[in-house]
Amino acid sequence: MPLEAIQPDRKGIQVSRSFSQPVLTLEELRQAVATYTARAAAKLRKAHLKTSSLLVYIRTSPFKPETYYSNSIVVPLDQATNDNLPLIEVACKGLEKIFKPKQRYQKAGVMALDLIPESTTQFQLGLTASCLPQKTPISPNQKEARKLKRRL
Repeated sequence: MPLEAIQPDRKGIQVSRSFSQPVLTLEELRQAVATYTARAAAKLRKAHLKTSSLLVYIRTSPFKPETYYSNSIVVPLDQATNDNLPLIEVACKGLEKIFKPKQRYQKAGVMALDLIPESTTQFQLGLTASCLPQKTPISPNQKEARKLKRRL
């Protein structure tokens, strides 16, 4: 088989852009991150993949070291998906956690991580302490009976 025919497994899908003008507000950044997330979701669907976590990052200009700010966050999803709505929702929640007011943001981006094939079904067990097996207290008489049983 020719080497070109073998496609390596993708580690992630990234969409990012530098802004032509500095972005100052959370709302402007939210719109950009939502757009980038929708593009990443489209790339996931085209590649027949789903993601179970998103990395969201923002930064100011690295050429102004006195005011340079850069931050990122990895946001896990409850269930792997390539659907715009849940991906945009978690990306924006992540953005809110790393956003710092009074900054002049120059770049933002998202990266879909932990990719799995679209055909893979992911189950959530949702086990709670109440549905796990519980130990039943043993009376002193039962303990004695077990000891006798082991001796025989």
